[in-house]
Amino acid sequence: MAKYYTPMPKKEADRIQKQLLRALDSQAVRVKKTFDELVAPWNHNVHFIKERTRLIGNDGKTAVTTFDAPFFFLDQGTSVRYAVMSNPFVPKTTPKSFKSGKGVGGFRRMSRTPYPGIKARKWTNLMALLAGADLSNSVRLLTSGLYSDTKLQVSGLPIRKFFSG
Repeated sequence: MAKYYTPMPKKEADRIQKQLLRALDSQAVRVKKTFDELVAPWNHNVHFIKERTRLIGNDGKTAVTTFDAPFFFLDQGTSVRYAVMSNPFVPKTTPKSFKSGKGVGGFRRMSRTPYPGIKARKWTNLMALLAGADLSNSVRLLTSGLYSDTKLQVSGLPIRKFFSG
């Protein structure tokens, strides 16, 4: 037996769309704040850019990006490195954690001998999971009263693409 739903009035659809875009935008602001706090203790300035949240077709789109090479190397990891670190050396960050500590030591010199690479911190992957789950909860709350007897699937919000770089 098929169920028939009357189309949502345009005003109501526009209102919900604006709320969804606001939820996406506020999530991007939280992502930027988390990344800013992560790099605050670093010795160099890392600048993150939160792009304008917009609607393209039926998709809500936003991004938090950086062009900082050290952030990229730490996030993605490397297979080898040629930097020789001081002894003792303790990194400021650890994999899968958004906390930065003081660390001990630092860069000493470049070498021709390859050393084991940098362990990937995977911040963007972790952020995609956390931000995606948080945004899903926001969407579920915003849309919970629309059709009480059906499961509503919200598509067009490609969270992983925009929060994982």
